[in-house]
Amino acid sequence: MKLSFSATLCLFAASASAQSNPYFFQPLAQARDFLQLSDSQLQAILTNNGDYNQFAITKQTRILQLQTEIAAEVSKDTLDPIALGVQYAEIETICRELKNQAVMYQTKNTDILTDPQKAKLQVLQEALKLSPVISDAQSGNLIGTPTYAPLFFTSTSGSIGSSSFGVAGAVAAASGCYSPLLTAVIRSGDFSSTQVNGNAAPAKRISGAVR
Repeated sequence: MKLSFSATLCLFAASASAQSNPYFFQPLAQARDFLQLSDSQLQAILTNNGDYNQFAITKQTRILQLQTEIAAEVSKDTLDPIALGVQYAEIETICRELKNQAVMYQTKNTDILTDPQKAKLQVLQEALKLSPVISDAQSGNLIGTPTYAPLFFTSTSGSIGSSSFGVAGAVAAASGCYSPLLTAVIRSGDFSSTQVNGNAAPAKRISGAVR
């Protein structure tokens, strides 16, 4: 299928942007820098992940089909326990297959790494154990410098703010107060300036926030 002139032009512009814009999306950029992955290592990891993604899409499609069948079965006046059991069992089987495949492809990815790279990866694995503690400390306003106006932190004032909100940086922003990153993401076109937490900032500063 031949691309139209406008489509070809868009592809060319995107390619040029990727080469000239340091903030253009680069897969696993931070992990690549931290682990010092070679181009061939990075490509092999991305290929492995792509293979898993294709497998997962097929399985997810089947799960959606089964969920539709379950909904139709449940809507009947008389339930068929055997039919429902078979459908739920297949969903659970698929979920187990997905987990097993994820582990298998993770092993294939880590097998690509050198011993020094595996040692660095272990540092990340150990740090991952601290994620709940980091989240708690951030929601308690103990660590991290807020880059936007937070809605609330953990306190004793009822249910609001009484628990943590996921991983690092997940404390919600106050309504109407947006992170510079979110502002940069939703903006498009040419702007000479924009507002960041109530202060004017050059457009270049905003675009530079996306990494």
